[in-house]
Amino acid sequence: MNKILLTPILCLLHLVLSATTHTVSNAAHLPAQFSTIQSAHDAASAGDTLLISATGMSYGDLTLTKQLSIIGSTFIPGLAAQLSTVYFAGASCDGTLLQSIYLGSVQIPTGITQTNFSNHIIRRCYISSIYVATDSGTNANHFYNWIIEGCVFYATGSTWNMNTSYGYSRFENFTFRNNVFNGILLDLKYCSLKNNVFLGSNPGESCVGGLEFCTFANNIVYGKGAAGGQNNVYNNNVTFGATNNSFDIPANPSNFPNNIGSNNFEGVDPMFMNVTANSNFNLNSDYSLQAGSPAIGAGDNGQDCGVYDGSGIFRMDGEPDIPVVRSVTIPGGNIVPAQSTFQITVNSVSHQ
Repeated sequence: MNKILLTPILCLLHLVLSATTHTVSNAAHLPAQFSTIQSAHDAASAGDTLLISATGMSYGDLTLTKQLSIIGSTFIPGLAAQLSTVYFAGASCDGTLLQSIYLGSVQIPTGITQTNFSNHIIRRCYISSIYVATDSGTNANHFYNWIIEGCVFYATGSTWNMNTSYGYSRFENFTFRNNVFNGILLDLKYCSLKNNVFLGSNPGESCVGGLEFCTFANNIVYGKGAAGGQNNVYNNNVTFGATNNSFDIPANPSNFPNNIGSNNFEGVDPMFMNVTANSNFNLNSDYSLQAGSPAIGAGDNGQDCGVYDGSGIFRMDGEPDIPVVRSVTIPGGNIVPAQSTFQITVNSVSHQ
């Protein structure tokens, strides 16, 4: 009997009822229908799924002009399918899903203006930045109703996670949940930020900037300054290790008008299981909470603060929410006549 283990390169199974699944691999020893991600995209129809093999080689850039689900097997660097830059090239790709991929960045191609980009989902990706400004004034693009969940944003310092560049683009009604951020979120309006962890090695730097009419709840801000902005709600958060651990609710109404909030633990150690203070994200760290942590049960509705409560979407292995094959068992010594059935055993696990 032969048992074939399928890690670290995981095989994926996906049940698609109304669309087609296309496989992609840029390595000769892992055959697939397409050898480049762009050729798979170009051959696919809107609504199709692209399954990308992790090969240790980058697939380069991808320009999206249609709505697709693009899924890898994990977000762990070195094991993940890697894309350099994903370009959303117009509203025709609205509703695209990017999941379990190691991404350089998400951007808008040069020359696209006055376009609304809506309903994208970025889930369990290890990603540097979403940098989507293209122009200013009346030519600016606007961005609505994205869901960013279970991701690790590894960019730091002046490489922002969300950046308007000129200050005219708009990011509205975004949902950020169960993510880890090394960098800073900028220029958000009417957004929900819940159960995230903001990390940093610069205690004088804020975790967000330019927030308006946003809900900021159940987050842990560790080694970064607390949020400000105006017309925001700050409830049930934990802050620690920064120069300023206090939310502006509002200490100075002329600078931060109409912020409200309650039940925040400001300047209180969240007691992560294993995290070095004033450090960025590390796969060897453990962002779960020790027994006795003030963040346990401190969120709204009695949830824990941090990435492991709320939607429960965060996984340190970054595996997708489709069945992942762990092993295949092939019975040995059998002779199978032509046109007969050959049975194998597949062991898989499915994540929500």
